[in-house]
Amino acid sequence: MTLPWVEAQIEETLRSENSAKNVYDLAMLCIARDELVRRAASEYSQKAEHSDKKRDDAVVLTAYSADLDTVPTIEQIDKALGSVSVRSKADRQRAKELKTWKDIIAN
Repeated sequence: MTLPWVEAQIEETLRSENSAKNVYDLAMLCIARDELVRRAASEYSQKAEHSDKKRDDAVVLTAYSADLDTVPTIEQIDKALGSVSVRSKADRQRAKELKTWKDIIAN
């Protein structure tokens, strides 16, 4: 079972008819997706710890971060923004806007 497969099944279920079975299926798929995301984040952080003990905590941002334990801190967001690759004028403007919003949230 892979995360992309589960996400594809979620999309398919969302397009299905209204029924109690489809609601149940959707709920189970969401639980499975959350568990796969949690495990992937845990494995990633364990690999990061083992590869470099002195390195700061890795920033793991996922498409689905409804769990408060997975939401990054302001410091992690700041570190992530500091390592953003800027390839165009539009990217530069977007990075500047993100840093502005980060400052607003932090204060």
